[in-house]
Amino acid sequence: MDTPSSSVVSGVSAAASPRVLVRSVLREEALRAGLSPNALTGRLRSRVAVAARTAAIARVAALYPQASSVVLGRMFGRHHTTILHALGRTARARNAHRRPREA
Repeated sequence: MDTPSSSVVSGVSAAASPRVLVRSVLREEALRAGLSPNALTGRLRSRVAVAARTAAIARVAALYPQASSVVLGRMFGRHHTTILHALGRTARARNAHRRPREA
């Protein structure tokens, strides 16, 4: 896999492994949500945890566009269909802000 730019994740060098990058993204998203990184990889299904987990998945997927949903699922300890659902949610949310809904 290509290594992402270090400017995307604070405190992580450009030569960092994907595992280190995922941990850093999880830590940052958990901090923003006021949760622990373990809460994002665990079974917690609160709205706050799901939103933070989805944001982390979307960030890592953007950093590694060549990674399949299976690979991303392994990184986050989730089934690949959960990854697809999370990425679909972020894409739908992004598109909802770009264009008005048609009646």
